[in-house]
Amino acid sequence: MNRIKFYGSIQIGLPSQGAPKGARGRRIVLPVTVVRNRIHTLIGCGVTFGHGGGIVGRITKAAVKGLWMRFEGELFMDVDEPERFRFSYEINSAHIASFAAKHVWRIRKFDRFSAMALVREPVMPAHRSSRMRVRTS
Repeated sequence: MNRIKFYGSIQIGLPSQGAPKGARGRRIVLPVTVVRNRIHTLIGCGVTFGHGGGIVGRITKAAVKGLWMRFEGELFMDVDEPERFRFSYEINSAHIASFAAKHVWRIRKFDRFSAMALVREPVMPAHRSSRMRVRTS
């Protein structure tokens, strides 16, 4: 099977651009320190087409650099127009600092990353994200 190396990043530590699914219409903040404590759980996670889609790859490396969660991995199939894809994360068991917050929920902790979803433009993920970059060798 031919595997394709990819790279991506998602901004953290700032309010999301929109409300992710499950946030009851609120934007969220995923603090840098919280991600730093759980970044190891991203390694080995599946990469899916959309949220809840089939697995098309996996994450092999991940790190926090400033306000960015950076990662790389491999796709198990070719993707047409990879530059049109952005990333969106999925986490399990998020703990919110205060449910009373009207507009933005701050995540205090979470158990683990459960997946990294590929979202194709024009749909935009809730968090600022790089476009997918692939290695062409």
